[in-house]
Amino acid sequence: MDVDEFLHSGLALKLDKPVGDGPLCIVDSSFNPPNFAHIKLAQLGLEQVPNSTVVFLLATGNADKPAASTTQLTHRAELMRRAALYVDPTGSRVRVGLTTAPFFIDKALAFHNEFNANRLLFIVGYDTLVRFVDQKYYKEPVSQVLDRFFDISEMIVLTRYDESVKDKIKIHPKAQTETADKLVGKHHSKVHFVLSQDDTAEVSSSRARTSLQDLEACCPPSVVEYVQENNLYS
Repeated sequence: MDVDEFLHSGLALKLDKPVGDGPLCIVDSSFNPPNFAHIKLAQLGLEQVPNSTVVFLLATGNADKPAASTTQLTHRAELMRRAALYVDPTGSRVRVGLTTAPFFIDKALAFHNEFNANRLLFIVGYDTLVRFVDQKYYKEPVSQVLDRFFDISEMIVLTRYDESVKDKIKIHPKAQTETADKLVGKHHSKVHFVLSQDDTAEVSSSRARTSLQDLEACCPPSVVEYVQENNLYS
C-alpha cells in the first residue's frame, strides 16, 4: 500500500484489498510494531464472527499520540502486511487499512460509508473500552458519541482472568452485563466480552522496542526480520 498516495488522496479510509459484504472485524492500533497481542485480537475476530474479514487498521493521526511521519507509516504498513500474512497465510481473510480518522466514531462512520458490511465490530482490550467511553476525548457529550457509534457498530472486548482484571470484570455473564451497562448504558448488548487465558498479557509494542530478545518474544518472525533489516528501533 502506498502511504504517501493515501495521504494526498483526500480519502478517509483505504484498504489494501477489496472486501465483500460479510462482517468486518477491526483491530485498530498504532502497530509499532505489530505483536502477538494484535495477532490474538485478529484470531479472535476470525473465530468469534463467522465468515468475517479482519482489518488491521492504522490511523495516520491519533487521539492521544503524536502523529507518525510518512516514512514511519510506510514501515508500519509493511509490518502490518506481514502480521496479516502471519494470521492468514492465504491472504484471503485479513486486510491492511489506513485511515485519517483519529476517533472510533469517525472510523466507524468511515467504514459504514465506504463498505456494505452486514456487521461492523471493533476488537479491543478492556482498557481501550474504558478510554473509549471517557468524556475527555470528546467535545460533545459522550452519550451522543455512543449513540452514533453503536447505531452502526459493535465491540468485542478481550479480557484476561488475572489479578489485574478481577476487580474490573468477572467471568459469569451477569457480571459482564453489569460491567457493560455501567460503561455504555443502553448499548450493553452491543458489547461482547471474551475471556482470554493465553500468554499475551505481557506482550506489548513498547516492550518489543526495548531489545532484540523482547522483540523476538513479542512479535512474529517476519516482523522481527523487517525491524532488524531496517534498524527501526536501534
